[in-house]
Parts: sequence; C-alpha cells; structure tokens
Amino acid sequence: MVAQAYDPVEAAARYAINLYEALKLSNVNVKENCRLEAPGLYTRARQFPSLLAQAGLLPVTAFALAKTEDLKAVDQAFQVLGGQQGNYKELSSDSIKSGYAVMAGLIARVLADTGKCQQQGPVAIWLSKCLTSQFKSRELLLLESLILIVMQEFKKYVEAFVEKA
Repeated sequence: MVAQAYDPVEAAARYAINLYEALKLSNVNVKENCRLEAPGLYTRARQFPSLLAQAGLLPVTAFALAKTEDLKAVDQAFQVLGGQQGNYKELSSDSIKSGYAVMAGLIARVLADTGKCQQQGPVAIWLSKCLTSQFKSRELLLLESLILIVMQEFKKYVEAFVEKA
C-alpha cells in the first residue's frame, strides 16, 4: 500500500472542520448564522500566518506556548484538530487564550500528520523537543513553508466558521 502524500490545503480544511464540530459540541456560543463566537480563535488564526512568515517557526511556536495558560488546552487542540473526540473544557472555556492553544496544536498536528515527529507525552513538550532537536536549518525552512500553507488555508476556514472579532 502506498502512503498518501500530505496535502496541506486538504489538511487545513479537515482540521478546521474538526475544530468547528468540536467547539459546536462544547460551550462555545453558535450564532444564528451558524458561526461560532470565538474571538480569540478568529484573531489568532488571522495573526499567525504573518507572524510565522516574519519570525519563523521556533519563535512562533514558543510564543503560542507561552501565551497558553493551561498547556492541557494544547493537547486538546491537537486531539480535536486530528478528529478525536473528548472533553473540550480547557479549549473552549476562554476563547481569547484558547486561540493560542489552537495555533500551537495546529503546528503539532502538522508535524504528527506528516510523520516529522511522533507525539509522546504532553504535546507542548514533545513539540518543543521536536522543533529544537530534529531539524537542520534547511529542513526547518521547508517545514515552515508547509506549515505556512496550512495556516493560511486554516485562516480562511476560521474566517468562514467563526464570527468576526
């Protein structure tokens, strides 16, 4: 059986749909127009592609993790983006701070789904270890390009599914 290539455009759509469905089942308010009320997610999804392009993958990942108060939310975002069902309490309780967790979870999800790193233990820890130890500068640049495509496409879906902040 041939392994299917990772399509960043298709993956971003899948991640966004998984997130929308999970948040809809949690305590996030759904407006009459079927858009979620999650201003933090909306703002972060719009902000992170340009941050990544300007600062690079390691600083952006560190920033997202630093701004996430409860690192369990990064684990939850990682699981939700991958389509796993679970308890979304930390992810949905404070939409301002959970936007950072979602963006960190998105980076981790891409690494896991492309086979660049295998998840072991808390997502924030393995994500940091993976990015700082396994990639040479050229590989990191290629990975940044891939994640940037995912983030740009993910942003479009968030703008469609989430009420404008």
